[in-house]
Amino acid sequence: MYSSKYRFLYELVQNADDSAYSKAREASKLPFLRFRITPTTFVVETNEDGFTRANVEAVCATGKSSKKASATDDHIGEKGFGFKSVFSIADDVHVQSGLWSFRFQYQRGDDGLGMVTPLDADAVILPRHVTTRITLHLTETAIEEHQGLLNAVASMPETTIFFLQKLEQFQIQVTDLNDKVMITRFEKTPLDTSTSTIQLRRYQERKNKTAVSESLYRCFTHVIRGMPETGYRKGRKSARIDLAFPVAPDSQEPKLSETGQYVFAYLPLQRVQQIQVCSFS
Repeated sequence: MYSSKYRFLYELVQNADDSAYSKAREASKLPFLRFRITPTTFVVETNEDGFTRANVEAVCATGKSSKKASATDDHIGEKGFGFKSVFSIADDVHVQSGLWSFRFQYQRGDDGLGMVTPLDADAVILPRHVTTRITLHLTETAIEEHQGLLNAVASMPETTIFFLQKLEQFQIQVTDLNDKVMITRFEKTPLDTSTSTIQLRRYQERKNKTAVSESLYRCFTHVIRGMPETGYRKGRKSARIDLAFPVAPDSQEPKLSETGQYVFAYLPLQRVQQIQVCSFS
């Protein structure tokens, strides 16, 4: 995955999940991430609290992150470094969050300063409940390979939302070359705390019709102590393993798939046929 130019998809998901959503929760709104994809743009929208000065400095630097690595750190990404991956498909990037509105312009073959040099950009009126928007203007190559981008988005496992710690809703809106729009929305909801049952609901809207599908998972957690130290998580000597078993909604009987389940280490690594389990943390 890290050798693919589409790794930026997961970097954006990580950054959104590492953000703060206190204002959204105070307003009784689900923390959300939304991708809006057209043949020429890729727009990222969230209802996070908004960029801090440290966040801005991180995306305007190289090898710098606004996230602290510590024993209590639960961040899954690096806001500064990972953000640069968007230039694999974009040559103009507009960031608007709170008081901040700036852009980066980078052409492949340039010396790279365009990735870290913020330029002034006029702010626009954001949709209701959207507090941060990042607009990627696709390169000519990316425009030509638009279907490849859509395939990469479609291949993101729906269970990705399980490893996320703050986001509870993930929406993907795609406008194809014929201006037809399809919206897919994922939501996770804890149903029974005594049995750690989580419901994953998928909504798919097209031509004013909505199809809803539901998946139910029984979840189990185990903590491993005495782990070796690492610079990425200074002072942390434990690791949590979460297992999610797909079960039938009515009978609670195991619902196994011949294609297997995805294994995650913060990010989805691969689908394992031999292990009929969805590991997500």
